[in-house]
Amino acid sequence: MHKVARAEPVIGTVASTVTAWRAFDKLDDTALAKVAQARAAHRRLIWQHLATRPQGFPQVQVAGQVWDGWLVIDVDATLVACHSGKQGAAPTYKKHIFGLHPIVVTVANTGEILTIYLRKGNSGSNTAADHITVLRAAVAQIPARYRKNIIFRCDGAGATKDLLNWITSEAAERGCDWRYSVGFDVTQPWPAAGHPACG
Repeated sequence: MHKVARAEPVIGTVASTVTAWRAFDKLDDTALAKVAQARAAHRRLIWQHLATRPQGFPQVQVAGQVWDGWLVIDVDATLVACHSGKQGAAPTYKKHIFGLHPIVVTVANTGEILTIYLRKGNSGSNTAADHITVLRAAVAQIPARYRKNIIFRCDGAGATKDLLNWITSEAAERGCDWRYSVGFDVTQPWPAAGHPACG
């Protein structure tokens, strides 16, 4: 954040480091909502320019196939090791790591970060409520014309009924075609029970 705050200005002058940090400290929910709105407006403009290029808006390719017209959203939690004095730092599910456990949502088409949900180090991996919260914020960052066809990708942490039901019901409510791809470990009880996921 420090490097971003002190980057070379596009227009005008840049606040001093101390002033920038004071501004960050005073951001409340109302101010954060305004920042999110400003980011979304900026993204609409950038994506408009991307779409006017000769090659058009970036499309994701998988196994040589172009997913034309689909926006691919990746959601993943990551452990960030940090000092015990940091706000929210706590022992994580990996015993050798002490720190934070944020969820990051990115767009595969453009490679950009849509949003990050900051969480304490001891936050759970399969917390559907947290995934839904961060995905709501991420979808709000996407220009309306690109929300119609979305594929959500996540690992085992997103393989929960609540999250997948939310994606399905939210898509139906919006009149959109939203799909998902989730992964999870297939342990011995799965094939023993004859589960169809085990082929």
